[in-house]
Amino acid sequence: MINTYELKQKAKLIDRTSAPSVFLVGLVYFLILAVLTYLSSSLMTTGVTESDLNKASEYIVNGQYYAATEFLQKFKPSASGSIVSTLIDIVTNILEAGFVIFIINSVRNNAPCFGNLLDGFNIFVRVIILNLLMGIFIFLWSLLLIVPGIIAAYKYRLALFLLID
Repeated sequence: MINTYELKQKAKLIDRTSAPSVFLVGLVYFLILAVLTYLSSSLMTTGVTESDLNKASEYIVNGQYYAATEFLQKFKPSASGSIVSTLIDIVTNILEAGFVIFIINSVRNNAPCFGNLLDGFNIFVRVIILNLLMGIFIFLWSLLLIVPGIIAAYKYRLALFLLID
């Protein structure tokens, strides 16, 4: 039987005694992710305005599907922007693995440090394959209906912890 009070007390003790504060490392991790996410979204931003969408809608309503497609083609992100955005997504997944390594080291008292955030790069191939497989399986379960996809995502949520452990 799990005693939640004891778990909370243990978590508070770990938070107080951890050499770099778990809160501080989490804040650094959050700021790095925020910057990377901003870069990724700015690369993928297309600059479509409401008037552009109205113009494309007019083409479609008038039956000019080819003209609408040609008009909207100029708003798609560049290939290099898409590649860099994908690389940024891969780096964020690897940093997530590094943060999990830091959390596990904090819980086990194995000398956690800020450098743990970069330890995910040591196992980056396995992290990439894990995220790819999780994405495929969640997508396949989502083909049945939305609810099985949500259940699959919930089922695989700790896969990264198991990989690192």
